[in-house]
Amino acid sequence: MENSVERALELTALLGECVRNGEWEKALSVELQRKALLARLFESGEVQEAEGFIKEVLARDKDVMAQVAQARSEMAERLRELRQGRTAQKAYSSI
Repeated sequence: MENSVERALELTALLGECVRNGEWEKALSVELQRKALLARLFESGEVQEAEGFIKEVLARDKDVMAQVAQARSEMAERLRELRQGRTAQKAYSSI
């Protein structure tokens, strides 16, 4: 169990790093690996007594999700700005 738990924590940390760096495809790949490993750990019953492990993963997940939400908001704002620019460009082009 120790190696599996350590690997899950490593993948969780790597996921956060990918999100912070905007490496979305890599983040998705890491999340799929992590999800499969966590499923195996829970299905096998290996982490039933590992309360600290579960709390750490949840805390890191909360941080990652906050970063994802921030990035999503920033992208939405950029998209809105691009749309406004296109609308303005069309308006000036029609004059």
